[in-house]
Amino acid sequence: MNGWTRALALTLLLFLVTPLCAKAQVSPDWKFTLLLPNEPLTTPGGEKVRPLYLFLTGNALTFVGLEPEGIEMIGIYRIAGGSVSKIVNTRTFVPGEKEWFDRISSDIMCHGEQVAFTGAIKGGSEGDGLYLSQKGKLSVIADKTTILPESKIKASSFVLESGINNFNAKHLLFTANSYGVFGLYSREKDGTLIRIADSTMTAPGTSTKFRSFNDVSLSGNRIVFSDYGNKSSHGTYLYTHGKITVLGNENTPVPGKDIPFSQLSRIAVSEKRLIAVGTYKVEDSFCVELYENTPKGWVLLLDLNTLLPPYPDFKYAPGSLMVSEDIAVFTVYLYQIITTHTSESNLFFNRNGVTKPLLKVGDILDGKIIESFLLSRFNAGCLEMLIIFKDKTSGHYSAQYLPK
Repeated sequence: MNGWTRALALTLLLFLVTPLCAKAQVSPDWKFTLLLPNEPLTTPGGEKVRPLYLFLTGNALTFVGLEPEGIEMIGIYRIAGGSVSKIVNTRTFVPGEKEWFDRISSDIMCHGEQVAFTGAIKGGSEGDGLYLSQKGKLSVIADKTTILPESKIKASSFVLESGINNFNAKHLLFTANSYGVFGLYSREKDGTLIRIADSTMTAPGTSTKFRSFNDVSLSGNRIVFSDYGNKSSHGTYLYTHGKITVLGNENTPVPGKDIPFSQLSRIAVSEKRLIAVGTYKVEDSFCVELYENTPKGWVLLLDLNTLLPPYPDFKYAPGSLMVSEDIAVFTVYLYQIITTHTSESNLFFNRNGVTKPLLKVGDILDGKIIESFLLSRFNAGCLEMLIIFKDKTSGHYSAQYLPK
């Protein structure tokens, strides 16, 4: 196939699939509830904001607010009892400062009534400080005056990973950079900061220092992260109770094969499960599958190509991967091998070793055809997402699994 033929094949593929999808409903195993239409809201102060990322916290909804046109992030808000209240915006004083926040990151984390975010005063960057809102009061978790744990160096910037449940009753995870040290840290329940791992530490099983911290995921006291910064330390690690162990690296064999993994990535962890995307090379092509970490080691959970019909010159690849309790949810998209052009996503869930469709582009929800969707988070068995329909309306939904 030449490039034009492949592009035509993808177009025909989507044309053939879409009419079939348009007649399908979302999974009957899940209850979908509209939490909030994706339309501008008016605050008590009279400003209009458009919800972006929305988090269900008890009986309240916490969301990142954009200006009505949806261009610039202006604050974090909460809806409870039908009214909108401000948590923080660009007219809020920075704790301990005489200046307003000039920038607030859209990457936030929520746990109950607590909301963590990064921000800065005018002239700074979004990650200059890490802040916490609790019961209407703002406080500083860490800023440029903070000495990083196990170090004598002050921090220079902070990052929260969006879309992942890295905030619970025990830990709030974040990465921090300084002049000479980069690391992964936790704000503990009592407010103290502890080091999980940093660039001064040698990765277990190697003689190389950690270089990066990616795919950070938290459940209870289990903290998982990956390092892609150096070939020697390249791997996936588990931190629990002060100890770091290797979950997998380039010496870890692919189950049932006499070859090692090239990479284990997009780690998702709950109290019961730990799942990752496993990549390995066969001849000149890469295979991408889902694997689960068990007491016996890594086992193949799912070959993505068994989920959907095969097509010449196309492969399936995972997108988002999340786990809550014993249920894993993940997106799968079709991509063209030569051009890597991707098609729309399909969303699946895996429970008790069985994988089923959850929703896909073209499904019907509330009498409307789904055009696209964006997952927010999967917490306590509740999946939160933004769904956009073909009629150009959109809304924030929750999806709850209905046990049989």
